[in-house]
Amino acid sequence: MVLRAFVLALASLAISATAAFAQAPAPALSDAFALRGIEVDRTAPTAAQAREQAIAEGQRLAWRRLVERLVPIAARSGLEAIPAAEIVPLIDSFGVETERGSGTRWLGSLAYRFKAEGVRRLFRSRNVPFAETLARPVVIVPVLVRDGQAALWEDDNAWRLAWANLPPSAGLQPWSVPKADLDDAGLIGAEQAAAADRAGLRALSAHYRTQGAIVVLADYAAGGTAVQIRVARVGAPAPDADWQLDVPLNAGEAVDDAWPRLARLAADAIEERWKAEVLVEGGEITSLRATVPVSDIAEWVTLRRRLGEVATVKRMEVLVLGRGGAIVELRHEGGEEALRTALAQRDLSLLADEGGWRLQLAERAGRP
Repeated sequence: MVLRAFVLALASLAISATAAFAQAPAPALSDAFALRGIEVDRTAPTAAQAREQAIAEGQRLAWRRLVERLVPIAARSGLEAIPAAEIVPLIDSFGVETERGSGTRWLGSLAYRFKAEGVRRLFRSRNVPFAETLARPVVIVPVLVRDGQAALWEDDNAWRLAWANLPPSAGLQPWSVPKADLDDAGLIGAEQAAAADRAGLRALSAHYRTQGAIVVLADYAAGGTAVQIRVARVGAPAPDADWQLDVPLNAGEAVDDAWPRLARLAADAIEERWKAEVLVEGGEITSLRATVPVSDIAEWVTLRRRLGEVATVKRMEVLVLGRGGAIVELRHEGGEEALRTALAQRDLSLLADEGGWRLQLAERAGRP
């Protein structure tokens, strides 16, 4: 009787999940279509006109930032300059965060949220690939290797200072730069970071409450004409990855003047790499069948909630219910690897399992 009650309860939840899954809104923390901190400053004959013009300017700036966030650089041509008549219907809501003004001037900070489905339709109508999966935050570890000597927490590490002076990430891959205090120095040293030491990076990541680290190592030799930047992502809820950028110095540019520009380039490269891993192209919906092991109703509810936060999963259908859980079919955009990466951002694991797939809570790893 207990088993039957469990299955019946699971079935009831499964039916409600199938019916309501597509309508459940994603929470604000996972909303790739919301933008804040849009700074505007307009002057006009009257304060009301200045405010109206500032809001119109904010719409254009917010749209441009949304395109930069979601669309790879190579696919943005023409998108950032679409007319206001096409932008306005895509805006779901906007708010004024801060404002100041005088008789003829209005300046403030605005927040906008765009209609996700409307933006998707626009991109698909123009065959524009895009990404909308927000990555979990990581900590950036800027190592400078100059003439063979590695530096990390030292005060004269201009590479770290350049990263610290960058504006906060507004893309899909949030990151932060350590404070470079004694606590940081006690967790990992320059040589360890240069070697992507997992234990040290894990400790630093835990200290800053992120879910992984990205080492950005800039290598420069005196008299050189280029800087080699090696990037290594370690411990994030996504596959480890490493890649390299060889960035030439501009004509007449001293390397000490180049660090801010190189940090911006490296930050953009990290963002582009993430987009490539979770890219959606063509809007094609594919299916994936997976077993879902659950031991109680609470575990099923948690899994369903997290799954509803994955933007590329459009529908879940329960096919079979049993004592150990369920067999479900996921309707999703993008390939299997992109799906696995997107699920991992919500603490869900998609694992190969005897010729099929197993979907489970990440914390279930190791349990039968």
